Amino acid sequence: MECHRCQRVWLSSSIWLPVESPGSLSPVSGGCSRRDSGFTSEQARALVAADPTVTPEEVVAFDEVGIAADARIGWVEAGFSAAHARAWTDVDVFPQEARVWRAMGLSVDDARRHRAGGGGALPDDAQVGSFGYSGGRADRNYGVTDPPGTRGRLATNAAHDRDR
Repeated sequence: MECHRCQRVWLSSSIWLPVESPGSLSPVSGGCSRRDSGFTSEQARALVAADPTVTPEEVVAFDEVGIAADARIGWVEAGFSAAHARAWTDVDVFPQEARVWRAMGLSVDDARRHRAGGGGALPDDAQVGSFGYSGGRADRNYGVTDPPGTRGRLATNAAHDRDR
């Protein structure tokens, strides 16, 4: 289910509320419950933590392109749309790996050619540090600088760290 009334959203007591502006906490009339948007309160909290500006429509788009609910958080916090997440997933690249490609000015088409030629999930000339809590690719984080204007918690944190 989609809620067409919510443009910009904020989570308050498990309720999606339209707000006057992205930085405003003042709700306007016509709030819709998270149930109207089809998310549990746990999912809504995680989504808003991943990107405070994410809309229910943007999240529903992940379902529409076949990105599993448990995978969409990684794509949202890395600042990728549903369409981009689908394209990167189709070339077997995880959100953190896609951030490396994007930070290097490379596209999913570059990754597709690289992967088709037998290349790995990262560009051959990528020189980035990584850390993770397991040996799996999906859990690895890379120290990259996201382009200006990139949405999502990870990009926001990177911008904040640069400004210090």
